[in-house]
Amino acid sequence: MLQQNTLNKGFIKEIFKSYQGEGKFVGARQIFIRFADCPFSCEGCDTDFSLSENFLCDGVEYSNPVLPDELFQILRENYNFKLFHSVSITGGEPLIQKDFLSEFLPILKDNGVKVFLETSGYLVDEIIELSDYLDIISVDIKLKSVFGKKYPSNLIKDLKVINEKIYYKVVIGKNIDENEIKTVLIELAKNDVDVLYVQFKNNYFNLGLLDKLSDIGYSYGIEVFFVPQVHKLIGIL
Repeated sequence: MLQQNTLNKGFIKEIFKSYQGEGKFVGARQIFIRFADCPFSCEGCDTDFSLSENFLCDGVEYSNPVLPDELFQILRENYNFKLFHSVSITGGEPLIQKDFLSEFLPILKDNGVKVFLETSGYLVDEIIELSDYLDIISVDIKLKSVFGKKYPSNLIKDLKVINEKIYYKVVIGKNIDENEIKTVLIELAKNDVDVLYVQFKNNYFNLGLLDKLSDIGYSYGIEVFFVPQVHKLIGIL
């Protein structure tokens, strides 16, 4: 049986190049490092983040786990960083491998690589601890009515200290709780956040629901941008 992250070694699911398909930076060309594992079991999760003995980097097989400098060498052998907007640290939930990231991210920064983190938002302390090595942080606000598990109550307030690096994204579905989304919007406004990116779960779409959400958002001073999962619409990773 594989052991999840040991000391400064990390488990990777896959590495590939593609275009960001969600949120503020949709269309940005990135190198995606998908970290293995996630403990949160969100309802309807569509990502394979299972632990495995090996992982692929653009079709080349490597062994898990890897040391931070080994992972950087793999990236350097396969990609020219200058040809990409950034390296996306994604998952799963990459922050559960915080000890590995605390050694790996400084290597990226020391080599002039822009770092983009995609996180579920459940591990607030870890986001703050690693923020010096992150350029862009995409934070999900998980609604209980959509995922069966609510975002941490201190999420938006505690991350205010790094607002300049963050954008927030919320996924909505057929059974969204209007009061729940109002609470989110009020909390964003109280903490000087004025933009929220919205996508529908599994690319379900309801214009009436989107209009209603936008009305609520703008009434609280929050600009609401609808961005679907573009990568799924056009059939890329």
